[in-house]
Amino acid sequence: MEEFKKTLIEILQSEKFKKNIGLFYINLRLNGFSDKILIVYNLYQGDNTFEFSGIYSQGNWVNSTKFKNDIYEIFLAQIDEIVNNFDINDFYDQGEFQRIELEFNFNFREKELEIKYYYTYYDTTWEGYSKEFQETSEQVNDALNEFCQLNKEFKVNFEGSGDSGFVDDVGYNEEDESFPVPGALEDLFYSMLETYAGWEINEGSQGHFVCSCSEKTISLSIGQNYEASESKEILRTEFDYNLTIKK
Repeated sequence: MEEFKKTLIEILQSEKFKKNIGLFYINLRLNGFSDKILIVYNLYQGDNTFEFSGIYSQGNWVNSTKFKNDIYEIFLAQIDEIVNNFDINDFYDQGEFQRIELEFNFNFREKELEIKYYYTYYDTTWEGYSKEFQETSEQVNDALNEFCQLNKEFKVNFEGSGDSGFVDDVGYNEEDESFPVPGALEDLFYSMLETYAGWEINEGSQGHFVCSCSEKTISLSIGQNYEASESKEILRTEFDYNLTIKK
């Protein structure tokens, strides 16, 4: 972390950076943009490096065609230099992530730079409910009672995501012995899942059904996945720029 901060300060204090960011700022103002810009890089799970996503001001993308000569590319090259010295492992210790967004918030009026990152990850909430054997249809009840003559309980798994989901057609008893799930029971399981509309959509869910012969209940346990996000500030520092264009 200290090495990154040292490199950052060296770049910000260099005359080259002050000149390039000054030219960049002049072009921003000439094209009607505000005193604040946001530069975004993204790192996705499985990738090795951050990729440039865009420069934004007032919620609009700052297009490189707005700039004369190579001002846009030259300024961005210096931001790339900062990013290349950034090791996410020095700042991020939250475990597995889906995406990390690295942000540079430049405030030209206050001459202040804030660097922060957002990270998104998958998390799961568990819930469920039970249904008694007697609440089911006669056909389901018969299938349950037949099974309970030889077993104490059985478990059937399910999962779903990306707009598709399924209940396993094979279940397991208390001895971990497998057996085919009767069609009547499979229909019951799907009807119980309808309580959780969207169990198979987007991030989806997973879980299981447990049929207890002693309690004469069918219990559904469902873990619903969702994408969560958090943000952290890496540092806030001052910077300067040179608005004098030497001939």
